[in-house]
Amino acid sequence: REVDLALADLERRGLRGLVLDLRESEGGLMEAAVGVADLFLHGGRVLSAVTRAGTRHWDAAPGTCTDVPVVVLIDSGTASSSEFLAAALKDNGRAVFVGQRTFGKGRIQERLALGEGGLILTTGLHLRPDGTSFDRHADGPDVAGVAPDPGMEVVVGGAEREEWSNRSFLRDAPIAFDGMTGGTARDRVLERGVEVLRRHLRHAPAPAR
Repeated sequence: REVDLALADLERRGLRGLVLDLRESEGGLMEAAVGVADLFLHGGRVLSAVTRAGTRHWDAAPGTCTDVPVVVLIDSGTASSSEFLAAALKDNGRAVFVGQRTFGKGRIQERLALGEGGLILTTGLHLRPDGTSFDRHADGPDVAGVAPDPGMEVVVGGAEREEWSNRSFLRDAPIAFDGMTGGTARDRVLERGVEVLRRHLRHAPAPAR
């Protein structure tokens, strides 16, 4: 609901393109990820879950923000349901992806209480719309998760990533397209995403009046 309201507000203000930042997003409710993906898609597969009970599929209905160009920012901290959202947009050709490969967590797990501790059991796998697994333990880390588009990888590590990560949680600190205000680090991933979006908009046909 919050994303839907935010998109409606942006559209009232003349939304022409969107950068969706999923970096360091460790996920949340699977249903929320499916719902957000549904806002951006005309239709198509969003997610599948395979368990001993069988396979369940989630498909998108026509959403409310299906034509605006989207660039998605990802990194190794993008995990779980954030990867479900990313893969739904990527496998349906809805967005351009910039950054680094996501973490790769697609297992369905249940926790059983055992005294003061517990036991976590893997009971199934989530699959991308193209039918492949997200999980790094299924096929290996080199094919796990969601990768940036060819030529769109931007590697951020060490002190640069640490400063960005620390500042990204200061929500009252503005983030400028040309870097981080008030800090020494530039947000090179965001800069690249905005560059890609602006290039797309320059070559897009003028909107009908």
